[in-house]
Amino acid sequence: MDSGNDSAENIALRRQSGHRFIIKRNLRQEDPVKWLSHAIAQQEGEPERPRVGKAVLGEAAQDIIDLYHDHGTSEQYHSELKSDLNLERFPSQSYASNALFLRLGALAYNLLRCMDELARSVREEQQESWPKRIKAVARRRVGSVIRDLILVACKRVSHAGREIIKLASAWPWSRVLIGIAAKLRAA
Repeated sequence: MDSGNDSAENIALRRQSGHRFIIKRNLRQEDPVKWLSHAIAQQEGEPERPRVGKAVLGEAAQDIIDLYHDHGTSEQYHSELKSDLNLERFPSQSYASNALFLRLGALAYNLLRCMDELARSVREEQQESWPKRIKAVARRRVGSVIRDLILVACKRVSHAGREIIKLASAWPWSRVLIGIAAKLRAA
């Protein structure tokens, strides 16, 4: 929560809803000497008193610091929805249309995450055959999944009543897509 919205009423509402939250302070408007004396007092064990109209989270200081450091993860997911899936602007003035738009965006996001998990499991099975330029990462952005696994140059061929998709064999993701298709057929 931004420091402009950290009134006692807002904090009470967040606590009632069961959500965990962090309040970010704007240090540009604060006196650095005051903050230094505050930090020294904290180190010496003096209890912290909240500012007038402010509340305390009631959690250990390290938990609050960990929550703050992890806020970048939340912002990354938000960034992926906005930029990678192009959900920056709502298509309508109707709340119902915009709600549907966001639900479809969340569905697309989750399907792409599942596809990335499938790609990772196929990649682990084929580890020795992967080119060195493709490095292993714990989690790939949705934009990377779209670029590598959705926007694929291929050729659709109809022959003997069958539809076949031909991929370039030199393309590093071709074996992954074939592996994903095999896993989906087996499921």
